[in-house]
Amino acid sequence: MRRAIQAGLVGELQTVDVRINWDHTWTKGTAFEKVHHLVLYDFAIHWFDIVTCFFGARQATRVWASAVKAMGQTVMPPFLAHVAIEYPHGLATLSFNAHSKFGGNESISVIGTAGTIQCDGPGCRCEDLKLFTAKGTASPALKGSWFPDGFVGSMGELLCAIEEKRAPENSARNNLKSLELCFAALDSADSAESRIPGKVRSVKH
Repeated sequence: MRRAIQAGLVGELQTVDVRINWDHTWTKGTAFEKVHHLVLYDFAIHWFDIVTCFFGARQATRVWASAVKAMGQTVMPPFLAHVAIEYPHGLATLSFNAHSKFGGNESISVIGTAGTIQCDGPGCRCEDLKLFTAKGTASPALKGSWFPDGFVGSMGELLCAIEEKRAPENSARNNLKSLELCFAALDSADSAESRIPGKVRSVKH
C-alpha cells in the first residue's frame, strides 16, 4: 500500500481509515495491564506509523482521541479507542476494539484523487488487497505475514541502508513523527481536547 501511494497510483492522498477489532484480554494479569493507554500506546503505535508512512512529507496539524472501557471489561486499561488525525486537505481515522471476542478483523481504506486501496482480513493479517483506478481493479498476490516478515523487512531495510550508505526509510528521525501522533493522541484522550502533534513532549504511564 505504501509503495502504491509513493508511486502515485492513488494520486493525492485524501483519507486513510483503519478499523481493527480483536481480543486483547490475554493481557489481564500481565505487565501490559499496568500500561494505562495499552491500546493507544503499545498497540496503535504501529498504525500511527503506517499513517505517517502513507502521508509522507505532509505534517499532521491536529489530533483528537478518546479511550474508554468496553462493556463487561475486567482488564484495567481502556480497550475501546478512536483517533482522528487532521492533515492539510486530508484526514486519517483509527478505530480500535480490543475487547472483541469473536470475528477479529482489520480493514484499511486509502482514498486519493486518482484511486482507492482497500485491504481486509483477520487482525494483523490484512491480506485481501485491491487497488481501484480509472484503469480498473488490481489485486496483487501478497507474500509474507506480520510475524516474522515484518521484522525481517525492518531489519533488511536497515542493513541495506548501511550497505548503500544512506538513511533508512525507517530511521529514528522518521519515527519521531509517529511518536508525535501517539503522544498527542494520549494527551487528547486524557484531556478531551485536540492536540497539535509535536507539542506534547512526554507521556504519563
